[in-house]
Amino acid sequence: MPLKPAEVEALIDALLAAFDLPTLRQMVRKNFNLNLEDITSATELDEVVAGLVQVADAEGWSAQLIAAARNAYPHDPQLQAAASRLGLAPSLVAAVRPKPLRRRAYTDSSLEKIITGTNSLLDIAEWRSRLSEIEFQVCRLEIGSQPVGTGFLIGPNLLMTCYHVVETLLHGEDSPQDLLARFDFKISRQQVVANPGRTFLLDSDWLYDFSPYNPAEVQNPDDALPSPEELDYAILRLANNPGGQPVSEQSVEDRPRGWIDLTDRAYPFPPGSPLFIVQHPEGAPLKLAMDTKAIIGFNANQTRVRYRTNTEKGASGSPCFNNQWQLVALHHSGIVEFNEGIPTHLIAALLKQRGKWPLPGGSPPS
Repeated sequence: MPLKPAEVEALIDALLAAFDLPTLRQMVRKNFNLNLEDITSATELDEVVAGLVQVADAEGWSAQLIAAARNAYPHDPQLQAAASRLGLAPSLVAAVRPKPLRRRAYTDSSLEKIITGTNSLLDIAEWRSRLSEIEFQVCRLEIGSQPVGTGFLIGPNLLMTCYHVVETLLHGEDSPQDLLARFDFKISRQQVVANPGRTFLLDSDWLYDFSPYNPAEVQNPDDALPSPEELDYAILRLANNPGGQPVSEQSVEDRPRGWIDLTDRAYPFPPGSPLFIVQHPEGAPLKLAMDTKAIIGFNANQTRVRYRTNTEKGASGSPCFNNQWQLVALHHSGIVEFNEGIPTHLIAALLKQRGKWPLPGGSPPS
């Protein structure tokens, strides 16, 4: 399907803002084995970019072009916006629950007020920039080429997911060599694979720590009472230090992929506050689920937090954030009337108890 005029314009503007002729030439050659001179005879950057986009659109590889451009400049905001237009950035699968307002006569001088204190106003540019970073730090987990869940980096080579996602590895039913962490997987709206992603295997010393779930959760999750040592997490070591590397070998930026900060600070989970979940539902490309009135409360001993934010199969192991993009929970499971996560400060507390805190690698690069 050809790009719409507004999409063409956004893509051209994004490429012009990110590239000069040498870096554009390099990106096209490395990713498509093409020379710019064979695509267009123009010599001025604006004309070259326009010609490149026109040819990519006509030949059906515009999605691959924007994916390759983002690999070169992963954190460029205009490229991120162009990717969003083409369905190549995390899409929203959320339920937003506005608070109903009663009709009343306005007597104050202003018609604007904060309706819900837990829903703070956000800086759009800063919020989008942080989402762009997180997008490259969350991965699809595969065992034997089959998607099994979601994971995310919490250190240069440390990946967190749920215990139950990788339970067959921990029990010896599957080989650690069969697990792949696939980052940056992108499919266009036309279901064209724009970027197959970058994969990482487990390190030879692959198991850092784990905590199982409570077996009763399988049969009766609503009434099960997991102990503080039944937190359903696994922390695995990946080979080749993905968090310390650029997003791709074609990256022009010198910023590493980075990782999500796991802190030991307790988060109160105010009832009715927002919760965002970045996930690979059904093994699909990343999606962002958000609910502005998500938090319901805790289970009886506060080892699980309950929320309304949407998830699908494959979301287990996803990071859960408050509306300031602070990691606050590990998504664990869905129950009939709500979803559940593990408060991450409990995971940090258990790691401390076991002498495995602080995590190796230090704080994420800024």
